Amino acid sequence: MRLSQGQLAVHRPARITVTQEEVILEASRINAFRECCGFHGQAGGVPLSFPEIYFTPLMAQAMVSEAFPVSPLGIIHVRQTLQ
Repeated sequence: MRLSQGQLAVHRPARITVTQEEVILEASRINAFRECCGFHGQAGGVPLSFPEIYFTPLMAQAMVSEAFPVSPLGIIHVRQTLQ
């Protein structure tokens, strides 16, 4: 049962399972992410926001599931700030 915006679930929703196979952190992809997002001069390591490119599709899969308790419209953020 999908709820409308603002409604609260009165029962425990079904468990939703999503998976992603074989996540490999490649230096070339991390460097491209650094360049694209303006992480200049931060060599080494993985930028804090980099893993989001892997878990955002998983969150989307969960939110469009019939078992997800609320409408996914309007709950995906459009900006974030890391300090």
